Amino acid sequence: MPAYMAKYYSGLLGPQQDVVEWGLMALEIALDEKAVAQVMPGDHLVVVNGLRKFKKDYIDYTYDDDYNATEVKKTKEETLPVFIWMFTSKDQRLIKKGLDMAVSKQVGQVYDGIYAFSKQKAKDFPMYVLLKEDLVMVSNDSLSLNDIRQNKMNAPGNKDFVKLMKQNKMSAAIDLQKLPTMLKEMGVTPDKQWETTLAQLNQYGSTAITSKGVVGNRAEVEMSTRLPQTSDGAISYLLDQILAELNKK
Repeated sequence: MPAYMAKYYSGLLGPQQDVVEWGLMALEIALDEKAVAQVMPGDHLVVVNGLRKFKKDYIDYTYDDDYNATEVKKTKEETLPVFIWMFTSKDQRLIKKGLDMAVSKQVGQVYDGIYAFSKQKAKDFPMYVLLKEDLVMVSNDSLSLNDIRQNKMNAPGNKDFVKLMKQNKMSAAIDLQKLPTMLKEMGVTPDKQWETTLAQLNQYGSTAITSKGVVGNRAEVEMSTRLPQTSDGAISYLLDQILAELNKK
């Protein structure tokens, strides 16, 4: 029925034709459970990959002698984590049509296959979308996506990450060694209670948080991390850390 309506009636709506066609396509997919699984099977991966300085526009005010306010647009730099959110999609028609529709309505732009959505308000940052093979990638860093598009940099979905993503409904990964430096560059100062803990993080490796979603009436989340290599082994190191924390209390 949605395909029939799109074929015979969408042309009657003039400038809203593309919106109606997209909506009918979404309805057709929503009514087919297998089609939904092709568009977004539910495997998500978020990778935090360092820091980058972003230019941010904001609104300030100047006042004359009579205290009349004049709005002034200013720009400043902020250091933020660079992230890439990705998921598999074997049927990207709905996503691509939605992105193309946004471009046609001048909500976004596309450069060399990367969709760019500029900030609409002073507090917002631009977002970028790349469709590559059967992956959809969303990031706040166009440079990373451009490197992935040109195969200059492997997508976060390397073999380990792809396996992680496909086996779970939600996955997140971060390199704990980079966290202390990231917080310092962002201007975040931990209190004394956390200083020692953060200083020890540079001994750890990659950390992943995964969840298979709600199974039955339970939602389970797992976390794995690469512990420091010590002569006594990882288990001994972990027990020492637990005992050290208990002795603080």
